[in-house]
Amino acid sequence: MPALYACMLFVVLVAKLPAQTVTVGDTRETSSGGGIYQLSGSETFAFGQTFRTPDATSTSLSFWSVWLNAAEALADPNDNRFMVPVTLKIFDWSMSRDFDSQIFASDPVTPTDPTLQGTQTTFDIGVTLDPTKLYIAMLFPTGLPSTPFGTWQQAGVSLICITERCGGSDQYTDGQVWGVSFLENGEVDRIPYDSFDMRFEAQFDAPPVTATPEPASMTLMATGLVSVFAWGRRRRKNARGEARSLTQ
Repeated sequence: MPALYACMLFVVLVAKLPAQTVTVGDTRETSSGGGIYQLSGSETFAFGQTFRTPDATSTSLSFWSVWLNAAEALADPNDNRFMVPVTLKIFDWSMSRDFDSQIFASDPVTPTDPTLQGTQTTFDIGVTLDPTKLYIAMLFPTGLPSTPFGTWQQAGVSLICITERCGGSDQYTDGQVWGVSFLENGEVDRIPYDSFDMRFEAQFDAPPVTATPEPASMTLMATGLVSVFAWGRRRRKNARGEARSLTQ
């Protein structure tokens, strides 16, 4: 019986709710209807994917993956094209479309894959998001001038066409692609790409939550402690009695 109470006590003390992992995105290979869009290949220098948490529980964004390539930059090294590192930044996109609501920025990553499909590149995020808000994960080329109109510093990112025009389908319905451009007059323009999703994969987790003991559990825990204590006293008392009997 004391062993049973001890087991119950252990269960009450260490009980946790299991963590939930949800993966979202669209990881299909880029088809002819999609494209490999170059960051800063023209006046459009950055691309991003809007997204939401998958539910009200899985709110911790753990990882974000995209497919990057260096095909254009490596195609002709004498053509004034060269690779630049890429940084992933996450912004709150629910209220304004300005870039003053940054909540995450990765370390720069330099693509090296010369093929058009590119290589899956994963960023470790680790931020908790609000399930009522819209966010955007934006890829920026680093080391660019403040107004990179017409520059040829490039890194390719895969976009997937999601419309019937290209025979595609929308596998991720909680967001779309946005492009960011510097105009010739120096102003910044934000362009929705309604026909595209980024080729991406995101993992959301709900961190484990320690269960709070209910009154009945507290009573069980107290009973278990008392029982274990009483059982220990009886064992010690019996042991002393047996020792006295042996010495007589």
